[in-house]
Amino acid sequence: MIMSPFFPIPIELVHKEFTKQMMAQLAIVHAVLEMNTHVMTQFSWVCSRLMVVSR
Repeated sequence: MIMSPFFPIPIELVHKEFTKQMMAQLAIVHAVLEMNTHVMTQFSWVCSRLMVVSR
């Protein structure tokens, strides 16, 4: 067990919490990106449909 010289909190615990936070952040970012990609795909599809219709 490595102890931090500044806080009486085990480094592993802090690291674990930090990692968990990071993972949560990454998951959120990933979800948002996925959603954006989906929206853009839909949008481009709709645009192409409109182009075809407007001709």
